[in-house]
Amino acid sequence: MNPTLWLAAAALGVCAVLTWRTYPIRLFLLMALGRSWCPLREAWTAPRHRAIRLRLKAELAKTARVLREDGDAVLWEIAGERYWLPRGSRILPGMLAEQKLGSYESAGHGVRRGDVVLDCGASIGLYTLHALALGASHVVAIEPSPRNLECLRRNLAGVVREGRATIVAKGVWDKDDALTLRMQPENSAADSVALAYRGSRDGPKVPVTTIDAIVRELGLTRVDYIKMDTEGAERAALRGAAQTLRRFHPRLTIAMEHRFDDPREIPKLVASIADGYRVERGPCVDAGNALRPAIMDFY
Repeated sequence: MNPTLWLAAAALGVCAVLTWRTYPIRLFLLMALGRSWCPLREAWTAPRHRAIRLRLKAELAKTARVLREDGDAVLWEIAGERYWLPRGSRILPGMLAEQKLGSYESAGHGVRRGDVVLDCGASIGLYTLHALALGASHVVAIEPSPRNLECLRRNLAGVVREGRATIVAKGVWDKDDALTLRMQPENSAADSVALAYRGSRDGPKVPVTTIDAIVRELGLTRVDYIKMDTEGAERAALRGAAQTLRRFHPRLTIAMEHRFDDPREIPKLVASIADGYRVERGPCVDAGNALRPAIMDFY
């Protein structure tokens, strides 16, 4: 290539990178390209929310230390709290930061005192414990990943003995089935039956079922609140919760980070299943190639 043309191309590449990394410019480009699900005012605050989360994550990471290893489970202490985590997973500071910042409560319709809660995508149990601390009367922790379940049982042992929590070792879907679990070695929270994240590999077949079946099998006479963060299985899980939504009209907090068009399609799906739900967005998240609410509340 002609040296002048090469230098010009390199200069254009540098300018493009710098432009993309300049948030105000990238914000307007994403909005112009239809890659934003956030109003301008909320999108503008996304970098501030990200900075707060990263700062807290870094502070928590400084306090993290391993206390004990037992097979494939590792007991961590972080900020004076102790949790079992699958061996090799490095996500505890980030998970705990989101919990302490009240990510699932950010739209204002979270757990209330006395609620019966379904924690769909319970992972190692941080949210289940958080919901109980907020006053939930009982939490059903639903999780399909075997390595997460091992730690979930350890982390929830006390509240399960007290009768305040129940563990369901399945994923939520729109029918009873067995699906391949795809796993990321260093991120057990990304174990998914619905998506293949970069760096993931096929794991074991795991059982999945419907929320309606779980409610029937446990004999629940009320469901007040459902938190759903199921790594791309949210739409199937909602279809499998139709009877529960119509019968109990539980408040829902649903993660919006997994599929690009979730902020459009999930509200349409909820409206098609049950009448009367209103929608509230959580804070806007900058996902690099898109802007989206972190969660949506249906109430």
